[in-house]
Amino acid sequence: MLALRRALAAAAEQRARLAAALADESRWRLVIDCGFVQTLTAHKELRSLAKQIQTSVGHNRRAEAPFCLQVTSWFGEIAEYAEGTMGGAAWPLLKRQQATLDLFPRELITVLSPDAAEPLTDLDPARVYVVGGIVDKSVIRGVTAGFAARHELQVRRLPTVELAEQLRLGPGAPKRPVLNIDDVVYALLRFRVNGGDWLDALDAAIPARKRGERSRSRGSGDGSGIGNGSGNGSSGDSRSGSSEEDA
Repeated sequence: MLALRRALAAAAEQRARLAAALADESRWRLVIDCGFVQTLTAHKELRSLAKQIQTSVGHNRRAEAPFCLQVTSWFGEIAEYAEGTMGGAAWPLLKRQQATLDLFPRELITVLSPDAAEPLTDLDPARVYVVGGIVDKSVIRGVTAGFAARHELQVRRLPTVELAEQLRLGPGAPKRPVLNIDDVVYALLRFRVNGGDWLDALDAAIPARKRGERSRSRGSGDGSGIGNGSGNGSSGDSRSGSSEEDA
């Protein structure tokens, strides 16, 4: 009975943390921009995008320090598929039909792109971090960086180049791996709670398949503040906790 009460209390605290994060739309904003959905050329890619958003929601829901997670350009095929077949209407995140540029001041936006010249060194709670809603097989080089350049937005990449050796991104593995959306979200969530350690965050987030290694599991006791588990808005957390649809 005591264990049950503790579990219920922990679940209530988790829900309260998430509700508070989603209610504060002025800080710690993380956006998945679905305005790139026209780059998806097959139903499988649309399904993969929806799955990665679902997994991202699960990571954020379980996080010790969740983001104000949002999707923008949420309409048309992606919204219809996610809400019609995956229960997306109940996912705990903010769903916006408007485009990212119509919602946030451009001077506060940081676009995350593997093609950026400069690495992301820290997280600023006042900025809006934008991840392009593009899946691995539909990636066209320079799409997100080009978007940022056209609209004069700050653009940064995760610091995988600087940490390539420690991350075992050696021969045969790209030093700028194209990560799933949910892997990027996981890395950012972990960075917030691990004292600002990019090596730890990226080592936990980059799947073994991106490094030519055997799969390893991402467990609840890894110090990330993002435990295992399933439920609304989650696809579970095997290995990887990441969607394997693009593999």
